[in-house]
Amino acid sequence: MRSWTGLLMMLTLSSCASTGPARPDAPGVPGDLALSLSMKHREEMRYALIEVERSGQLHFAGGRTAQFGLKATPVMTLTGEQWTELWGVIQQYNLTQAKGSWLPKVQAIEWDLDLRANGKSRRVHCGDDQVPGMGALYDLLFKYQAAVRYKVPGISGN
Repeated sequence: MRSWTGLLMMLTLSSCASTGPARPDAPGVPGDLALSLSMKHREEMRYALIEVERSGQLHFAGGRTAQFGLKATPVMTLTGEQWTELWGVIQQYNLTQAKGSWLPKVQAIEWDLDLRANGKSRRVHCGDDQVPGMGALYDLLFKYQAAVRYKVPGISGN
């Protein structure tokens, strides 16, 4: 009996430990908000993948890692203010209702967005400015990760 109790305690503790950091308070932002945004710039041969988990953990991959859909690297955890700003962009451009197309006419940039909020999921595949707000969402998320990743002495001025 004692070994079963110990095993149950270990399983309970390990499941609690694996939930990650607590999400910062962000009133009005859905608790299940999570997304994955992929950008492929055909003309400049640039690729990026940015993922935001429900916990607020932001992951980034660029170059070949993003091009081939490999695992993005954890960069930071969003603050409550950043969560609010992110949700504001999603709402401003109505990305929870956005519609792309299976075969978009792509001139320069191809976008893939997987978005979860308020118990619903949305997948959007589009090209260029077909879905307004994709560039704004990318710019915001890229800004967040760049502020952390580029804090290199002698390069970022820090």
